[in-house]
Amino acid sequence: DLPRAVADYDKAIELAAKPSARFHSSRGMAHLETRNYPAAAADFDEQIAIQPELESGYFGRGRVEFAEGRYAEAKVYFDLAIKRNPKYADAYLFRGKALDSQNQREAALKDLQQAAALDSTLVDAYFSQAYILSAQGDNARATAVLDEPAPDLLPYTPCAHVRWATPDGRVQVAAWQDADLLPPQRARLHRSIAT
Repeated sequence: DLPRAVADYDKAIELAAKPSARFHSSRGMAHLETRNYPAAAADFDEQIAIQPELESGYFGRGRVEFAEGRYAEAKVYFDLAIKRNPKYADAYLFRGKALDSQNQREAALKDLQQAAALDSTLVDAYFSQAYILSAQGDNARATAVLDEPAPDLLPYTPCAHVRWATPDGRVQVAAWQDADLLPPQRARLHRSIAT
């Protein structure tokens, strides 16, 4: 219950003896999830002001910019998060998506590959790579990328849809409920990540 979480963090921030970066970060994430982007941005800015050495404030701020379609600004924040923690897989994932949104496909692929290398459970890193590769006409690599994640590592990862490239070059999209329509290998991977 995100509204309740926000209310709880409001109270915790009010009662805290000193400002808490953690409380602002958590409340910022709750605001982000409810699409209250101005409030999320304010909380992440406060987190950064309290503890500028933490990567999570910059990542959260980047997520806000990304959600609002300001990809260049989002990239700047993801850069700052990665500078503070070069092993921050989610920051590479979102920076890759921001770069892709700016048609910087090669840089995007590099970041998405780094995200997958740092955390093999980031399924979106594989799907996003495959989508870019398919858009570039490299359907063999696109299909191979979707074979990389080990399904037994990913059973808890939610996924609303899956994309893959067909041999004739089309990008296919299926809802998780339609996994039976997927080619057998994709269906196995898809079912494992959709549940």
